[in-house]
Parts: sequence; C-alpha cells; structure tokens
Amino acid sequence: MEPGDRVKIIRKEANLTQESFGKRLGVSKVAVSKVENKVNSLSDQMLRSICREFRVNEKWLMSGSGNMHIPQHGDLIMRLSAEYGLDPLKTAIIQEYVKLPPQSRQIFKSYLKSISDRIKDTPYSFEDDTLQK
Repeated sequence: MEPGDRVKIIRKEANLTQESFGKRLGVSKVAVSKVENKVNSLSDQMLRSICREFRVNEKWLMSGSGNMHIPQHGDLIMRLSAEYGLDPLKTAIIQEYVKLPPQSRQIFKSYLKSISDRIKDTPYSFEDDTLQK
C-alpha cells in the first residue's frame, strides 16, 4: 500500500468526496485524484495539511507503520484543565490556541506582549479588572 492508497482511506473514513476533501486541504479535486491514483506523489504541504486536518499520524500516512490517528489535543487539554482547575474560558483559550498555525501563534503572542508592555507600569488589578489609583 502506498501513501495515495492511505489518502483515499482517510478521505473515505471522513465520508468526503475528492472535491470536499480537497477544499479542506486547500487543493483541487484533481490534485486529490492524482495523489490517490498515484499519478503525483504526496507533496509536503498536502502531507502536513492532511495530518493536521484529519489528525493523522505522518509516519502512518507515509509508510503505513504505527497508528493511523494521533491522540486528540482535546483529551490532553481536558485532563490539564481538570488537574489545574481551569474554568471553561481558560480551557477554551488553550483549545483555540493549539489549533492556530505557528505564524498565527506568533502574531497572538506578539499582541499579548504589546498589551503586557503597555500595562506593566500601570497599577492594574487582574482580580477585578480595574485600574488602581
């Protein structure tokens, strides 16, 4: 079995047409068809997109070894949330952050740092969201 065969397995498991599968990956139906039919090899970009979008183990996709799916982040986040007593908002923030692509995470961190820099010399209470006089 080759990577193209495994791409088809993933698509069928998700109950998607080649067109809808391609849309989720940002590629055309033709690109999906060519990979599944072994006309084209799986590009690095498509490989990463499939693994991210469908929670697929890259090693399995390329070689067939290991488990098809990787563990859900949600399971780990829920365990951490319980262990640290996080409220639903804090849990949701973490869940959404881990879904961001690296470039968006960097933008988010830069934005938070700019806020922190702006208020670091301002007496601010995080307990009641007020500026201290």
